[in-house]
Amino acid sequence: MRPQTIHVTLLLGLTLIACGQDGGMSGSAPELGASPPAGHERNAEQRQPPSSRQPQAGVGARPPASVPSMSPEAVPSGGDRVAREPGAPGTASQGEVAVGGRASLGQTPVPCGVDAVLASSCRGCHGRQPGGQAPMSLVSHEDLAAPSISDPDTPVYALLRERVHAMGPRQMPPPGRGRPLTGAELATLDAWIDGGSQPGAENCEASGPVATPSGITYGPVDPEEIEACYEFYAHQNSTPGDKEPFVARSGEYYTAFYFDVPWEGEKQAVLFRSSDTNITHHWLLYDTPEPMPDGTVLPDTLGSHVGAPDLLAAWAINQQREQAMPKEVGLAMPVRGTGRRFLLEVHYFNSGESVPDRSGVEVCIGKQPRANTATVSWLGSEAIVLLPGSRLDLVGTCTPTFPEDIYIFRSFPHMHERGYHLKTEILRTDGRVDTLVDKPFDFNNQLMYDTPAVVHPGDQLLTTCQYENRTDRLIGIGYDSLSEMCFNFVYAWPAKALVGGVSLTGTSTPCLL
Repeated sequence: MRPQTIHVTLLLGLTLIACGQDGGMSGSAPELGASPPAGHERNAEQRQPPSSRQPQAGVGARPPASVPSMSPEAVPSGGDRVAREPGAPGTASQGEVAVGGRASLGQTPVPCGVDAVLASSCRGCHGRQPGGQAPMSLVSHEDLAAPSISDPDTPVYALLRERVHAMGPRQMPPPGRGRPLTGAELATLDAWIDGGSQPGAENCEASGPVATPSGITYGPVDPEEIEACYEFYAHQNSTPGDKEPFVARSGEYYTAFYFDVPWEGEKQAVLFRSSDTNITHHWLLYDTPEPMPDGTVLPDTLGSHVGAPDLLAAWAINQQREQAMPKEVGLAMPVRGTGRRFLLEVHYFNSGESVPDRSGVEVCIGKQPRANTATVSWLGSEAIVLLPGSRLDLVGTCTPTFPEDIYIFRSFPHMHERGYHLKTEILRTDGRVDTLVDKPFDFNNQLMYDTPAVVHPGDQLLTTCQYENRTDRLIGIGYDSLSEMCFNFVYAWPAKALVGGVSLTGTSTPCLL
């Protein structure tokens, strides 16, 4: 295949010709122009969607008392606050079989190295309340030491080792649902099991803040810093406060859900928590000016964004469910009474029968304003023309016009089925080149990365997306999974400082040319 290298400014007009299909939503890598990693040969027409499952129940507010492990639920409308601790009525208790499989059996941690492997590769399905076809949780030491459901004579950790080393239909993660474990990850699990599968000595999720050279401090959110958490979940009826689960039919499609802003005044979000679902490929939460009534449900939307909305948060399959803002930062939220509202856009990918679903997100608001207010900017390119049987290195340049330093703290690469690698570099005015993110990409294992960096006046950001098209189709930009995208969603402050250029897909914070 002959590789192509296309810069944004060359193909804006041609891109429009290649458009016309609609929605979809993402690690050390070979040099640009290198072949894609082994295994990146799946055909988009044969892609594997998430397995179907029954949903969790739950826009109302909940207090922060149990921030580390609150479960989504139905709450009264009108901003009433209701919280249930794990084990309380209406939630899965220890030993209880939750929807989809056996709920977590305890709180004893596993060693942090083991925990990191399970968190990145397993808990998208095997969480505290496993979903769909996942038979058990893989969170606590009790979970891993328990008898396997399929073979009570074999502990879960032994079956885990067998499955992560397997090939073919018994492989875990399943083919099409995530990348195989690396050699280092397999060695970590093997060493732990060979050493007696001992419990960990600390709660890895509660580890302390980590400061970076750029002054950005990452870490969990202190519950005392949270005023309330508000739920924005899929629902069936176009009425305010509706709690009836959305009936998600089989297939791939987008559905949009609109919500009025439930608080007064200016607020910052400090934590986002995704609900547990196995029939959603991804969701996106926007601040939009669209004049839609509270509670409106629009099925079968195209994934297009009118009115230049602001992206606030996103989650994709196999991604960590909690996203905390750094200690110094809050994310700008819409203000009630200004004509702005929330849009939850859900990309359903249901391979089974119709099921009730409550996909969505909790937004936790800080009690006190943090020093810095951030927004999300779109880096990359929309000039995608991927010829049949070709490879493509697509390059987009961001040239900020903001006259002061810009602080970046997080990156979320996103392409579709044909993308296999994304890199964003910072081109300094003195000729140096610093790497912001340089990661392989997997459509079914899309990850966010903490990427602390400072962009100085005059610096540029160069984003390169790599593709391989093994089909006989011309592929352009589009929202559905058979089309392509090239975006690095970057979280940065000051708010809306990282902006430059225009967007064909509709965003108020593009930095694409």
